[in-house]
Amino acid sequence: MTSLRFCSSVLALVFSMSCSSLSYAEDPEPLQDPIAHPEPMETPVAAPVIEPALSWSDLTRLAREHRRRSELGEARERLDQAALQVRALPPTHARRRTVFGARARLAIELADSGEIESADELADELLAEAAAEPELGGAALVSLALSVAERRESESQLSILNIALTTAQAGATSRDRMNLSFRIANIAYRDKDFVLARRAIDQAVSDAQHIGPSKRSRIASLELYRARIALAQADLEAAETSAISANQIFEEISAGPSMRGVAEATLAEILAEKGSTEKALMIARGAHARIGGQEPIQNHAQRVILASLARVELSAGESASAREHFEQALAIPAVDFAADADLVEQLTLELQALGGADASGP
Repeated sequence: MTSLRFCSSVLALVFSMSCSSLSYAEDPEPLQDPIAHPEPMETPVAAPVIEPALSWSDLTRLAREHRRRSELGEARERLDQAALQVRALPPTHARRRTVFGARARLAIELADSGEIESADELADELLAEAAAEPELGGAALVSLALSVAERRESESQLSILNIALTTAQAGATSRDRMNLSFRIANIAYRDKDFVLARRAIDQAVSDAQHIGPSKRSRIASLELYRARIALAQADLEAAETSAISANQIFEEISAGPSMRGVAEATLAEILAEKGSTEKALMIARGAHARIGGQEPIQNHAQRVILASLARVELSAGESASAREHFEQALAIPAVDFAADADLVEQLTLELQALGGADASGP
């Protein structure tokens, strides 16, 4: 009996323990299949979007759009980037010249808009490139050089014009180049840069002979100007050749007395420098006789003729006649023409050196 109670107690204890083990205070976390239930992944950080590199043509197109909106600073940035892309190309390559031309036009536009400092900075870069590679510049560089030269001092101006001439000479014969060359010759001659003036006038004469051989009056006028420049250089043989050529053409085409008188007077001066005094006097006096002829002679032409006669007379030792003709030359009314003003100034100095009593100009 006792054994039966013991067994019942043990069974009751085991049963109660089993039941208590089934009572949980908190439900345990269920196990999860790592494959069926993967861990959530962190959202990846988006990589920065890299825009594709713009080509030189894209950059120049964008630069044009900036210019239309007057965003000239942005236009320059685009064109500078384009220039970097094409800088390894030969100077004659179309892409490089296109970008260069766009930059040159932008420099002019910057100046026109009043941004002179920025314009000059860009212009100096372009002029340096063109000086190193003359074939690069083209017409755009010539236009830029002329634009910049107008606002620079004389020495800097001549340097820029020299680059413009060199650039133009790398191109083909054209009327534009002829006109440019004559313009440079005129500026350089007035500033006494006779080397540049001679280079420019030689180019102008050559172009005139090629593009319009029938325009003989123009060729003769350029030859006459070349004679003056060569005389200033003391290249008397070249001066005489050009002066003779000019006189022959003027005679053949029956030019007016103003041009013929100036051509004869110029030749007379050259011959006097060469020591042919008697021949020089004869020609100079013949030119002077045209002043009293039936056809009127322009005031500047009269001043040139009288000045040449005075110089020839001075070389012949006829000081009194020379002084008289210097005074007559200065008495002619002034002409609104730079070359005439220069001549008046020069004649005033020559008369003062001769000891003229009244060396004041008109």
